[in-house]
Amino acid sequence: MNEQQRTPVSQSIGLLGPEPEPRAAARFLRWCPELSKATIGELLGEPSDFFLGVLAEFVRTFDFKGADREFVYARMMVVLVS
Repeated sequence: MNEQQRTPVSQSIGLLGPEPEPRAAARFLRWCPELSKATIGELLGEPSDFFLGVLAEFVRTFDFKGADREFVYARMMVVLVS
């Protein structure tokens, strides 16, 4: 993401430090209730190594042990769309 494309959320992730860890950024996105889900989705869809790592860590914040695929998809849609 170049500097002109940085959103307030991606700038906030920058506040996690000069080299933020994907896990810290994922936790920020997951548990900050005021964030726009559309913005979260845009960030998690960024084709950069950093945001691919954030996406992987974001998914790890959910407990899907023993859940069937339909439940997992439904839960992710609730989190990212509603």
